[in-house]
Amino acid sequence: EQLLKEVTDFEVADGRVQWVNQGEQLVWVDKGSSDGLRQQVSFKVIDRDEPNPATAATKGTIEVIRVTNGHTAEARIISDDPTNPIMPGDLLFSTVWQAGRIERFALAGFMDINGDLLSDRDLIKQLITLNRGVIDSEVTDDGKRVGELTVATKYLVMGDRPTDKNVKPDMIKNYGWTIEQAEKLGVRVMPVSKFLDHIGYTAQQKTVSLDAGGSSSDFKATLPDVPRRSLGKTIDYSPIRPKSKKTTY
Repeated sequence: EQLLKEVTDFEVADGRVQWVNQGEQLVWVDKGSSDGLRQQVSFKVIDRDEPNPATAATKGTIEVIRVTNGHTAEARIISDDPTNPIMPGDLLFSTVWQAGRIERFALAGFMDINGDLLSDRDLIKQLITLNRGVIDSEVTDDGKRVGELTVATKYLVMGDRPTDKNVKPDMIKNYGWTIEQAEKLGVRVMPVSKFLDHIGYTAQQKTVSLDAGGSSSDFKATLPDVPRRSLGKTIDYSPIRPKSKKTTY
């Protein structure tokens, strides 16, 4: 935890926005096939005057949808701020992708990015490989250590630290060993939330299936838990009965 607080990365931008079509929510960037760029690579966009992309505030996120030539690609805007829109000249940054270079990673800890209490490790691995990254080492969800960190490993992406309850001893041991190795080799350590921000990925909330695989339990009606009292008096919610026609004089 202390290591995550102390490490400050200094990075350079991976590219620039060349042109923006706000109406169509599209941008064109100055990287293409000659730089190793391909579809579905995502970037966070930062202001052109920011000196350090790793710590700069995010203006928006984009995803490449078409590589048009050696040094140009078209991307869709995934998110942006209408009060501070993406503009030509803004910088692109991704932890995973770098022109002409393959970035190397290690993974450790429990990774739940959408709050459903289930592991999203496979998604993290897919995001890395999709952006041409390589996973050198990981501590799996069952505590096994696969692969080795090396001096070429650039980032250790950290999930939640395993607790002493209901986990295998090897999981805690390998988690700590991985952090020690990262310190020795100069591997940069970052929490999974920061990793997702750096690649311009927005976690999706759990969705409900609307096809034949859907379950009626996903659509249960709920009533507000409101006590049937008003101003200290109990309200009678029984069916209303017609009043007697008898009249008293």
